[in-house]
Amino acid sequence: MTTLTTTPTSADIGQINSPLTGLDVCEAAGLRVRPGGTRPRVGQPVWAFTDVEDLPVSLKPSERKMDFSTIRDPRWRAVAEEFVFARLAPQHEAVRVLPQAFRYPIAIKTCHGRFRALAEWFNWLTEHGVTSLGDVTQMHCQAYYLHRSDIRDRKGKILRPASPETRLAAVQAMQEPALYSALFSADRFADGFVPWPGRSPFEIAGCTSGGPNVTDPMRQEALQPWLAAALYIVETLGPHVLELVKAVRNEETSAHRTGATTWQTRLSTVSFFSVDAPG
Repeated sequence: MTTLTTTPTSADIGQINSPLTGLDVCEAAGLRVRPGGTRPRVGQPVWAFTDVEDLPVSLKPSERKMDFSTIRDPRWRAVAEEFVFARLAPQHEAVRVLPQAFRYPIAIKTCHGRFRALAEWFNWLTEHGVTSLGDVTQMHCQAYYLHRSDIRDRKGKILRPASPETRLAAVQAMQEPALYSALFSADRFADGFVPWPGRSPFEIAGCTSGGPNVTDPMRQEALQPWLAAALYIVETLGPHVLELVKAVRNEETSAHRTGATTWQTRLSTVSFFSVDAPG
């Protein structure tokens, strides 16, 4: 595979076609899609993951789509697509050859957050007159970090400091794409440029990246009764609870039930079980 190693000039941009264009994102990322469902492809302005199977119920509808048209510079829309593809499908042949690329895929929810932060970063650059990623310097990154370090109202007045998570997302949006610069076909950062080289996003944003559990273990004399009670609930009460739930559901569908009866009344018609408590 041939990899470009120089920053495209203004004359070159628009003549470069991404080698990823047209690829099935879900297939490359190993995501299962319902038969006949929507399958986003690189080059489409909106990637909809609404038909992907086994997504968390907690995933909001807005988090199942990525609208790249929200990025003002058309070239940087292509950059964002290639970056998001790389984070979802790190084992694709065009991605795995990158020496600094992450080797693990991230979830759609996480990727959506990365995309939103990247769109905000790119649009901030556009607002401040930057027309090529090759012109981005550490000074731009520092200015944007300071901008994202505070929460402002619509008039720009500072209301309160931003959370560490907000600062972290901003730093990741600036640092991570620079690691994939050789993949980008429409525009890329200057050769070797990485914001805050040698420092992690967590360090820059003042966050902790996890680590060992610092909570003291519970004493055995306190833990043992809890475990015994949990085991009793699962092994002894559990099967009877399932039978009771089944009985209640069957009673709910019975022709003898009227809408006026309360659930307490209906529950009283079910034969309860008796279980001897442990001695």
